[in-house]
Amino acid sequence: MTAQPAPSQSPSPELIAQIQQGLAYQQAKEMDKAQAIFVKVVAENPDNADVLQIAAIFYDQVENYKKVRELLEHLIISRPKDASINKLLGKALTHAKEYGRAHPMLEFAITYNMDDPEAWYYLAECELRENRFRNAEGYFVKSLEKKSTVKTHNKLIVALLLQNQNRIAAEMLSNFIEKDALNYESLILLAIAQGPASVEGKQTLEKALAHSPDRKEAHDLLKMTQMDQAEIAEFMEKLLPGP
Repeated sequence: MTAQPAPSQSPSPELIAQIQQGLAYQQAKEMDKAQAIFVKVVAENPDNADVLQIAAIFYDQVENYKKVRELLEHLIISRPKDASINKLLGKALTHAKEYGRAHPMLEFAITYNMDDPEAWYYLAECELRENRFRNAEGYFVKSLEKKSTVKTHNKLIVALLLQNQNRIAAEMLSNFIEKDALNYESLILLAIAQGPASVEGKQTLEKALAHSPDRKEAHDLLKMTQMDQAEIAEFMEKLLPGP
């Protein structure tokens, strides 16, 4: 049987000082120095639940989701109602493509903070990857209501395209590109929504090529006349890989 982290105990002044130093380095974006401290404190305090959770927050920030999972897989057993642990582990499991396990953790985190755009985003990603496109659409919208990002907007468009909502996707993208962000990925999505073989689609692809001439997706789309759902899904994985 795997040993579980011990309940929280009063930390020593030395441990508090080490953690504070690690957090100071983290805030100053000196991530190598911060990581060295968190590696040390975890090695010296492998059963301290608070240390594991603080270290997991650091590794989440530097996008080392494998380490986040390693630290939290057993900790969540002793702290199943901790919203932060549920969210962090849900994110890590989403990156590991374990969407079924991630889903309830992210839902739990949202019940404690309905205004967390990241939790909504990762829940939407789970739904998208499990082909529940309507749910994914709704959750991406929730995330955008809390915080608007190009990445979330583009993922919402993917959910619409996979529901054959091309007209709505094209209208949203046209407005978004005009007002907020002329970026390669949005141009490619707009071309797919318009139809890569249409006059509008070809014009959009030419803009994408002018924007990023070394990217191959626009070249590939110029050779296509139409795309079914499976082809769109495969193409999206190349254009917008991962969460």
